[in-house]
Amino acid sequence: KQWYQRRVAITAGVTWLHEGEPFSDRFIIQSDTSLTFTNVSAARAGGYTCVAKNSAGTTVAKTSISVTVINGNYGEWSEWSSCSELCDGGERERKRACNNPAPSLHGEPCPGAAIETEICNSKECPSESQWSSWSDWSACKPDCGIGSHTRVRICIDGEEGVDCLGNNTEVSFCYNRPCPSKFHCHGNRDNHVRLSW
Repeated sequence: KQWYQRRVAITAGVTWLHEGEPFSDRFIIQSDTSLTFTNVSAARAGGYTCVAKNSAGTTVAKTSISVTVINGNYGEWSEWSSCSELCDGGERERKRACNNPAPSLHGEPCPGAAIETEICNSKECPSESQWSSWSDWSACKPDCGIGSHTRVRICIDGEEGVDCLGNNTEVSFCYNRPCPSKFHCHGNRDNHVRLSW
């Protein structure tokens, strides 16, 4: 006699338990029977049991999951912004980002404010218009040879509303470095050299 063996696929029913109890949180049982959560939080931590049943019997496998919740913490403050007013009191602000680290897995948000403001330029405005201090000189352009750079100042309006005398922009010559030579050497097979520019 010849014996023939036929393999029959037996599909198992799979159930997952959390701490021995069924749970209804958002999850997906993959085709390989593994468990995938669609939303992770500290409540997901604990022991898990996989129960697979079919006509051949029942198989139980256990595992555990630990979840580390990350609370948010602020990074460094930015530089202060420019003051909103030149005199009589204005405001400026600085900011910081909640990224050192950012909260994760439903961790606590960063404590405190992300924006800070303060009063600036609180001195009284003059009765007559007057110039502010000159700004720093701009970068020299072009970056080689003789060029120019500028600086500016702002007219602070007084109560009389008369414009400041003089210019709000000043231009000066500057020099960064020598420009590279435009001469180029060209050689040929006869070792003759010619210059071009």
